[in-house]
Amino acid sequence: MSPIQEYNSLKKECVELGIEVPKGMKLPELKKLISETLGVDIDETPKQQKEVKNPLDFKAVVVNGCLIEPNTVYQIESKTPDASAPEVYRDPRYNSSKERMPGVGNTLYLTQSDTGFFDASTVFNQDERIKNNWTERAKKADELYQAFAAPLKTQIFDIEKIRNSTDDEFFDKHYESRRFAVTIAEGLQFNTSIPIERFKLYIAIIEGALSMKGKRDEDEKKLGLKDETDNFHKDAQYSYVSISKRKTKLQEVAKLETETLYKFIDLLRKDKQTLINVLKYINVPAIDSMNDLDLQTLYKKNIETSRDKLKYLSETFTEIDKKDSKFKEKIDIIEKLKTKLGKELVVKNGSNFYYGDTSLGSNYKSVAESLLKPEFLSIYRTFLQKFDE
Repeated sequence: MSPIQEYNSLKKECVELGIEVPKGMKLPELKKLISETLGVDIDETPKQQKEVKNPLDFKAVVVNGCLIEPNTVYQIESKTPDASAPEVYRDPRYNSSKERMPGVGNTLYLTQSDTGFFDASTVFNQDERIKNNWTERAKKADELYQAFAAPLKTQIFDIEKIRNSTDDEFFDKHYESRRFAVTIAEGLQFNTSIPIERFKLYIAIIEGALSMKGKRDEDEKKLGLKDETDNFHKDAQYSYVSISKRKTKLQEVAKLETETLYKFIDLLRKDKQTLINVLKYINVPAIDSMNDLDLQTLYKKNIETSRDKLKYLSETFTEIDKKDSKFKEKIDIIEKLKTKLGKELVVKNGSNFYYGDTSLGSNYKSVAESLLKPEFLSIYRTFLQKFDE
C-alpha cells in the first residue's frame, strides 16, 4: 500500500471512529493521533498491541460531594429550598430553589483555572481529606481526568491539553463550540455510558450547580457524599437522581409487595392465630376475634400503605421460615405474657421483668428471647405448665 493509500485509508477510519483530523495533518502525525486515541500502536502487530481501554468503563467517582456511577441515567430535578429561599419557593406546592417555568435553566461553563483535572485546582481545597496532600490531589485529578475527559479523545484529539490551565487557545476554541458548556433544567437526563453526556454532567457538578437529591447516611458521608441541603451545596439550584436506580427500586418494592401478600394469605389459610400474633408483634392492631375478611382489610389499611410496616412484616415472615426457627414460640410467649396469668407469673419490678428472683429482660420481646435460651429452660417449662393447668 502506498503512503497516499495508507493515509486515505486511515483518514476514512478516523471518520468512522469519530476522530477529528486537523487540516493538513501528515501521515506520521495521523498515525500518532490514531495510536494515542485508541491506546494502541497501529504500526505494531496484533500480538504486540496492548488491550484497548473501553471509554465507557470507569469506576464510580465522588465529585464535589456527589456520586457519579457508570452505566447510569441521571435526571435533573428541583432542589429542595433552604431556609434563606423566598417564601414562595418554600411553599410545599412549589418546593424549589429555582423558578419552575418551561425554558428556565442554567448554563454552566467549565472554569479554565479550576477543571479538577490538575492538582492545583481549587476545587480540591474544599475536600478536607486531601486539600493539604499534593500527592492525593494529583491522584484525584488523574482519576477525574481518566473518568470524564480522556474518553473524549475520539472527539477532541488533543483533550490532554485540558490539564493545562494556561492553554488559552485550547479553551477558547472549545468554549466557542460549547463543548465545555452545559445547560441544565428540570427533566433533562444524562447517560453516563455516553462519554460526552458524562462530561457535561461533570461540568454541572464541578461548577457547583448540582447536588444529590435527598439525604446521605453515615457510610455515604464517610465517602465524601453530601446531603442535598448541606451548606456545601448552598449555591446549587438543582438536584439530580438516578432514574436507573429508581426503576430498580420500584421493581424491588413491587416484588416485596407481591411476596409479602402471598405469605400473608398463605399463613392466614394455614395458621390464622400465628398470623394474628405476628401482626401484634409488629404493632399492627389485630385482635383474636378477627375473621379472614377483617384481617385482609387490616393488611390493606395498615401494611400495604406503609413501606416500613411492609418491610417489617416481610422480615418477620423470613424469620419464621428459617430452619429450626423459634420465632413462632417467641411470639406465642409474648402473647402469653400479656395475659392475666402471664402478668402474675412474670412480674415487672422497676425497669425489669422477673420470674421469681430471676431477671428476664426489660420488655416482652427480651423476656421471650431469654425464656428460649438453654439456661432458662427449667423456668420456661414451668411457665408453660402453668398455662396447661
